[in-house]
Amino acid sequence: MMKTAAAVAAVLVLIASLAPHPAVAADFPDMRGVWKATYLAVAPSSRTTKEPSFDKAEWHLEVKEQQENVFWGISKWRLEGREKWNDVEATGSFDLNDPSKLIMVETAPNEPGAKGLIDGKLDGDKIYVTFKGIEFGIAFSAVLKKSSGN
Repeated sequence: MMKTAAAVAAVLVLIASLAPHPAVAADFPDMRGVWKATYLAVAPSSRTTKEPSFDKAEWHLEVKEQQENVFWGISKWRLEGREKWNDVEATGSFDLNDPSKLIMVETAPNEPGAKGLIDGKLDGDKIYVTFKGIEFGIAFSAVLKKSSGN
């Protein structure tokens, strides 16, 4: 009888250890869709410009897939007055302790390293972000708003 109780207890401990972490099993906001923003960015001087650059730009983030707390999509931007969009991939994750906080990383396919690191705070249909362009030293803050028309 004692061996049976010990065996049952061991099985219950094993089952409990295999259960998902409560934060991972929690519901996370649905990020899928198109998020849009305009912003003012600054870039440091370079060998060609010799002066810092302040530019207005437009940003569209299309989140195409999401599983639990992680998501993936296409991030594209263009300078004000330009027709050409620049696009990269974006991966992101919600903070497991606070689902209103998130991080994203922008990368270009088949190129090593990250283009930019993004910290964000989700508030309803808005994401307040801070962008750190680690490749070229670009920095900006913006408010992405979820587009209803996608």
